[in-house]
Amino acid sequence: MKRLLKLVRAHPHSTASALRASAAPPASGIASVDNSQGASAAAAELSNVLGTSLKDIDLDGNLNAQARALVARLDDEASKYENSQLTPEQCDVKWTCSREQARFISLAWDCASESYNPVPASLPRTLQDCVLKHDHVVMPSINGTVKAATFTTVESKDTSNKDGLPPVLVIAIRGTASTVDHIVNINSRPQDAGKFIDITQFLSGKESAQKKLEAHSGFLHSAIALRSIVSERIEAYSRLHAEHGGHVLFTGHSAGGAVASLLFLHYISQANPQLATHFSCITFGAPPVVTLPLMDSINHQRLPTHLCMNLINEFDLVTRADKSYILSLLDLIRASDDQTSVASNTEDSRKQGSGSISGSSEDFWPLPRSLYCHVGPRIILFMRLESSHEQFLQLHAAQVSREEFDRLLFCRLSVHMRKYYAQTVGQLTVGRAN
Repeated sequence: MKRLLKLVRAHPHSTASALRASAAPPASGIASVDNSQGASAAAAELSNVLGTSLKDIDLDGNLNAQARALVARLDDEASKYENSQLTPEQCDVKWTCSREQARFISLAWDCASESYNPVPASLPRTLQDCVLKHDHVVMPSINGTVKAATFTTVESKDTSNKDGLPPVLVIAIRGTASTVDHIVNINSRPQDAGKFIDITQFLSGKESAQKKLEAHSGFLHSAIALRSIVSERIEAYSRLHAEHGGHVLFTGHSAGGAVASLLFLHYISQANPQLATHFSCITFGAPPVVTLPLMDSINHQRLPTHLCMNLINEFDLVTRADKSYILSLLDLIRASDDQTSVASNTEDSRKQGSGSISGSSEDFWPLPRSLYCHVGPRIILFMRLESSHEQFLQLHAAQVSREEFDRLLFCRLSVHMRKYYAQTVGQLTVGRAN
């Protein structure tokens, strides 16, 4: 969560410095500051908070007073626009979670959440009708490039049950949990990912020759740093379970989901007979990470994939944000203070987007086109009343295209916390995973 808001630090002069300049008193020496300057000073303070104070956010805990005030204001300003939530038309296209999907989602979330505080390897745990045991645990490197990860083997309690879950190796990458993690996450510049991911496996020969795949540098470096140990564990697992074909599930929450997505793309694009025959990737609140939409359909027939999806809580800022989006949030605050745009005039904003996405009315906040996209479909989890006669909100899910997702103005941080994903994922899968 915090890492994406800190992306603006990579562009300090066009945000904080520019805002401070507009907030400075006039050169005439008049001591008083009028309302417009006061508003501009508030926008400058926003830039400072986005760049520094939000580093103190605890993913499981509290915001400091300054950050809490900023978050509340962003959310309040966003709520004035119709694209701050899913439209009724988007909500009407419901996504239904099958029994099999529910089982894998529950399994993925359990491991993604547990990766933050892994239990001792000698202590297996149970989930529904499965036994989970750590195969290996990776500790994070001092410089933060190697992210913490857990490798968990999953087997059915009743091996004679043909309907039971076949053996699975779950590779869960931990999300942001330390200061050095933030340093890695801030490194958001796009980097050529062609040597790590073979795009010819996703696109036709003509398309792959014309297009270049790039990825978020920090997340790509983390995926590359984990590759050797991941390959070692997958090959060992595949040898043990050759009769089942082998199934590897990548997962992670937040930044962990972004790294898991890149590892997933790497392995499904490799022609290696020693690897498992099926791969899945299920992420929770993950940020966008690659420049091409390589897996935007649930089933990709040409590749050894089983499931691929991003579960996203409605309003989750992290799932929307790349640097151009964060700069647009500065414009959102400045617009409320009747200030001139800073983000739209920056060189990076022009380079990263291909223009703004126009809305159908003045109640639509225009946003820059995203530089990065998610790996696989975006499943948005949202709460709505079933009907006008209902008194309680019910959880629903909808699949949203990249184009529709780019139009959404998500500015809330609380829904990104693991405890909130635990609630929504639990409601999504309850009664379906058994």
